[in-house]
Amino acid sequence: MAAPAVAGLYNSYKDVGLMTVTYLSESADSSPAGLADVQGWANTHGHEGLVVFSSLQDVWYPFGVDQGGGSFSISLPGTIFLGTNMKIAKMGEPTLQEIELVVPGL
Repeated sequence: MAAPAVAGLYNSYKDVGLMTVTYLSESADSSPAGLADVQGWANTHGHEGLVVFSSLQDVWYPFGVDQGGGSFSISLPGTIFLGTNMKIAKMGEPTLQEIELVVPGL
């Protein structure tokens, strides 16, 4: 899901309990992400949801794809839509209708 779309979803639905978590593992120059990258991303996209960073290895699952022989490729960005009780509502980008069916209070 594109960064402006994530920010837009959060800003539209935050008052009814939607929380977004954006994960950064690399900076713009492909070096490991840091706090400045997180702050820059949030500021650039006007995003007030949770933005975190960690090493690339931390996202091999569920976004890593086993290529066989111990080799993995990582398919990012990835989106998982969680409903109440952290139940996976959809793997992949949800539609507005799917969000409205899952988010309490809508």
